[in-house]
Amino acid sequence: MASLISTRENIYESQDFLTSMIGIHITKNQIGINEALKIREEVFINEQNVSQYAKRDGLDNSSEHAIVYYNSKPVGIARIIIMVII
Repeated sequence: MASLISTRENIYESQDFLTSMIGIHITKNQIGINEALKIREEVFINEQNVSQYAKRDGLDNSSEHAIVYYNSKPVGIARIIIMVII
């Protein structure tokens, strides 16, 4: 019977395995923005039925986008907006 107790070495091996499958790319170029918008459209418009007009707010071109990849497939995004308040 296999042990149900994980050793520290097993945990590290699992983390190394997951890390090799997951990647994050920060981008500000048009190709990256388009990739992020495809994911946003799939989630907000197709899955959550948000209006297509509400998906763009004018901040995409001045923002950075973090795209999360799993097995080289884009699976998640985050938009990074830097605001300067004076």
